[in-house]
Amino acid sequence: MQARRDTVIGEGSFLMKAAYIAHDVVIGKRSIISAHTCLGGHVEVGDFVNIGMGAIVHPRQRIGSHAMIGMGTVVTKKARILPGRIYAGNPSKEIGINKIGLERNEINDLKLRQLIDDFESNNGN
Repeated sequence: MQARRDTVIGEGSFLMKAAYIAHDVVIGKRSIISAHTCLGGHVEVGDFVNIGMGAIVHPRQRIGSHAMIGMGTVVTKKARILPGRIYAGNPSKEIGINKIGLERNEINDLKLRQLIDDFESNNGN
């Protein structure tokens, strides 16, 4: 299979040792991809995302900006990873709001609602 686009690592993003980034992946700015994380092909990671050690993300999955994925979490094909939320488990489940991450980046409720609306209307296109 031929790659459809370049794999892109956004400005200021940080990939730790042994993180696997497959083909056609786009990672937004200032995201953290922890050790032994596996991002399948065509994954899109938003800005300011934190993905915990050993997490696995199914190909063609989208992760909204300011989301946090817990250590060892498995993001399956059917998961919806909304902006500003925290997910954990296998399969991944929403467990809360990424309050600290949102506060650090001065994302208020109105901005978060806009991020979610943009994420839902994009559908990966």
